[in-house]
Amino acid sequence: MHPLPRSLEPLSGESLVSYLLRLGHRLGLSPLHLIRAADWIKQGNPNHFPGSLLLDLPKPQTEAFARLTGQTAREVSALTLTQWRDRYYPEQCSEPVDRCWEERGGRTFPMIP
Repeated sequence: MHPLPRSLEPLSGESLVSYLLRLGHRLGLSPLHLIRAADWIKQGNPNHFPGSLLLDLPKPQTEAFARLTGQTAREVSALTLTQWRDRYYPEQCSEPVDRCWEERGGRTFPMIP
């Protein structure tokens, strides 16, 4: 994987989806092409990638995307929703809704698996 010929600085508070769209537009490439270039797609289905990667990138994918775009791993991680993990209800909860929340200090918070 070679670094892209041009890149962009992420905007303050920008999401990974927004960054992929802006970068793709600047380079004349689809976001899927950028995702393939970062090697986020598993063998077998070249047109599908796990949407969970947009929420939280594992270290290898973070580092690969950082090399591709000329950013640091910390900058790439800031584009994901990881920083909001403790503020929002979990995507899936196998328990009834009332068991997915917990009380702490008089306030109610989602239980994070």
